[in-house]
Amino acid sequence: MTPLSVKRFLVTFVLWTGLLILYVLIQRYLEHLGLFELALAKIQGSGVGFIIAPAYWIIVVFALMTPLSSGTLLVILGLPIFGPQLTFLLAFSAGLVASLLSYILGRHFITVSNTKMHQRIIEAEQFLRSRPKQLWILAFIVKAIPNPLYDIWGYAFGIVRANLFTYLSASAAGGAIPLALICWLFY
Repeated sequence: MTPLSVKRFLVTFVLWTGLLILYVLIQRYLEHLGLFELALAKIQGSGVGFIIAPAYWIIVVFALMTPLSSGTLLVILGLPIFGPQLTFLLAFSAGLVASLLSYILGRHFITVSNTKMHQRIIEAEQFLRSRPKQLWILAFIVKAIPNPLYDIWGYAFGIVRANLFTYLSASAAGGAIPLALICWLFY
């Protein structure tokens, strides 16, 4: 194995382990809030079975990572099954995981061979590192305003090696706004 393939294996392993840990933490938090039993009763009462919640979550993660995807439609379809609160929590956590995965994929796996484009990426990286407030505002705006290129921004911020914490916090704040509106309007 080459050092690059070992690195990719380790990154993939860490990502999937992180996804599993995140799902367990969300489940524990929902149990702590008392929402897990409510959601479980709603899921079992609807006759769709317990497997639908994790399957829905995984589908939303991958849908949100795909450019021009139907993530909004999946959120709307989850409302009658899970209700607005659980749909919001599932879709919000799936959106954060999708943002994190697209950022990591952009940062570690996408390479630009064009020297002119590579120079522009270096310039963008220097610009964003010197202005963390503008980075946060930009990430917040592109996540808060629904647009067809919503998914590509995670890859772009990863390619220019923007600060991960700044990007994720802005993604969380910006992504919660349209998601809350969708859950409120369509339920």
